[in-house]
Amino acid sequence: MKICFDCGHYHCLTPGAPLIKDFGDKIEVLHLHDNHGEIKNGTGDEHLILGNGNLNLEDLANDLAQIKDDIVLCAEYRIAAEECNKEFFDKAKQSLDRLEQLILIRKKNR
Repeated sequence: MKICFDCGHYHCLTPGAPLIKDFGDKIEVLHLHDNHGEIKNGTGDEHLILGNGNLNLEDLANDLAQIKDDIVLCAEYRIAAEECNKEFFDKAKQSLDRLEQLILIRKKNR
């Protein structure tokens, strides 16, 4: 069985739990986004740029460094139409570049 794993949903519904430990070998697609790890009035998953919530990027990088390299990554953000501009995409790219660097460091140190 293969799955699409959503790190933001998992963080929101199970804050503090290891992000990918139980699912790593089953992941085919990974949705990447951040939130503040809680449900408020049924709306806790904010779909923020990585680093804009409290999902621990160090832990996420540790988990991602241990799973296979041929998964599909999907950055999944919720933004207002007026926020959809170059500045937003630059920030999103910077956050993904930071995650990539953290993953590469961990793979190198294995």
